[in-house]
Amino acid sequence: MTFVACSDDDGIKIPKPLPKEQWSATLKGDGEELGAYPDLYCNYWEYTYRADENSDKILCLKGEFPHCRYFSVSLYNDETGDVFSGINDQEIPADKGSTNPFVKTTSGKNYFTIYVVPNGTPQSVIDKLGSERVVKVAKGVNKVAIALRHYLGTTADGSQKDEYAGVELPAITALDMDLHETSVPEHVASNIAKVTSKVYTQKSDENKEMPFFLAPVSMYYPNSFTAYLYGRTHLRKDSVLTFSFIPAPVPTKPEEYKDAVTRYWSICIGSASDTRSYMSIY
Repeated sequence: MTFVACSDDDGIKIPKPLPKEQWSATLKGDGEELGAYPDLYCNYWEYTYRADENSDKILCLKGEFPHCRYFSVSLYNDETGDVFSGINDQEIPADKGSTNPFVKTTSGKNYFTIYVVPNGTPQSVIDKLGSERVVKVAKGVNKVAIALRHYLGTTADGSQKDEYAGVELPAITALDMDLHETSVPEHVASNIAKVTSKVYTQKSDENKEMPFFLAPVSMYYPNSFTAYLYGRTHLRKDSVLTFSFIPAPVPTKPEEYKDAVTRYWSICIGSASDTRSYMSIY
């Protein structure tokens, strides 16, 4: 309960929650909290709301570009776990007076704005927001989970690992179709926390000569901008498993990101019985 003091002629102003209060607690890759083999060097946050009950509201995510190797915003149908939209760091236009640090080397604080618009939003409204800043809710999705990901988050000076990549999480506000501020949809419980082990036959079980397979897009809240290779094996107590590969080269500065073969890669080892990762190398 919150009490706000005001005079008789003042309008009542409802205090806005801090960004960290709007998003979920950090879903840590190394916290043994997430199933589906999370990367131990990635942190996740979710904001889930009923799209069917807020079909006239536009969400606005405004924040500072984080200090990390890579970050993205993905939208999921929370009833199925399927990804249907998203935007990654390089695609996000910087706000006026800022520079996208994932496109050009820069210093200082740099800000961005992303809009999540409901299905059926008029193009005239999208044009006013700036279409390059807009991600759309897909038709038929009743419950939307917005996931924010940071890979290798550090402090602003890059000197040490940081849970929030040296910045505040993006603030969430809402607009009506006339672009006037309105109440933010309630943050409801997400099924992301319920992603647990699901044991089923995979191609690697049937094709013994092929150690790794390109994983299909799953229903377990995948990062739509990432490709996954998987392989399963039984490691006996009296044996050692080895494999070799040519590592993909990674860029050394933002100007090289656009044409890079990959920005980040890692090897994650986990248990098929509970789909938790217990070791990652990046």
